[in-house]
Amino acid sequence: MKTLVMEKKQLDFVDRRNKLLITLISRLKLGIHILNLPDKPMFYSADYSVEYSGYVKNFELILNTRPHDSGEESFKMKLSNETIDSDEKIEQLRFIFQDWINNCTHSPVWTIKIKNMRLYLTGFNHHDKLNMRSPYPVFSEFYPHIYHDEEKKYEILNRFQNRIELE
Repeated sequence: MKTLVMEKKQLDFVDRRNKLLITLISRLKLGIHILNLPDKPMFYSADYSVEYSGYVKNFELILNTRPHDSGEESFKMKLSNETIDSDEKIEQLRFIFQDWINNCTHSPVWTIKIKNMRLYLTGFNHHDKLNMRSPYPVFSEFYPHIYHDEEKKYEILNRFQNRIELE
């Protein structure tokens, strides 16, 4: 019983944090996408070609100068209702985030999408679900599969290119 209460508190904690984070990023209007919710939110450019060097730890949003833990903190803030409800603070944060996007080092990432459409590869289903054989791609406008290795992207592209025109 005790673990259920702890799990519920942890879920409430993560839900509150993510709600504040999503509201903040939405109010900034910089085209930043958030993936890997609920546990490890990551930030991506509008076209999903860049993984920004930032992360969230508890209620702290940390923007780094370089990818992963190799960089110094460029900016750190506590997520709170007071911050996201203030138009003045949002304007200040928009400037800080824009500076971070433009002047810090971020990681290139790759996605696969249907050519001339905004439908991204999000995963795979299998014709033979029991034995996980005969995979086929699944596409969606949101939550693309992110490749940190360009070679892996082309490996997948080559595998399915004959069925559908991908880029």
